[in-house]
Amino acid sequence: MSEVLIIVAVVAVLAVIVTVVFLRRRRPARAGGGEEPAAIEPPAGAGPAAREEARGEAAVPTRATGEAVTGAAEAEAVAAEPAAKPVPSEGELRSRVESQLTDSERMLGELREAAAAEGGEPALDAGSLEIMVEGLEEVRALARRKQWSQARDKCGALHAQLSLLLRSTRRGQSS
Repeated sequence: MSEVLIIVAVVAVLAVIVTVVFLRRRRPARAGGGEEPAAIEPPAGAGPAAREEARGEAAVPTRATGEAVTGAAEAEAVAAEPAAKPVPSEGELRSRVESQLTDSERMLGELREAAAAEGGEPALDAGSLEIMVEGLEEVRALARRKQWSQARDKCGALHAQLSLLLRSTRRGQSS
């Protein structure tokens, strides 16, 4: 007998948990709608009984109105989401990688010239330039293997690092 009570209690607890989870999921959808369904109004010539009935129907939302509100809220949520970015083609990726690679090589050349002119200031020690050269070689290797998305990511990061290093070097030279 006690085993049956335990099983019934476990099933009841699970039912309550499922109900709570279900209601929590539906509550944000209803709250997102923000608008109440339009009140049902009887025709102009209707008597007081028809008006009372219409008020009662408006106060109790039906399943259809609830589903309509939920559907409208879901449609608004989908419309509010930003559109997915189009996936660039292989040619676009290749041209982007190649342009960033040539720009990065140019910046690395400028950094080498600045390091030679300054006699190796702390921002431009040989280790930093060596790491940048290794990064460029990795990007070239990825480009040779036609792994364009990885090459784009690595080249973008390397380009940003070189850009920051070049800016700090230019500021140091100007001051």
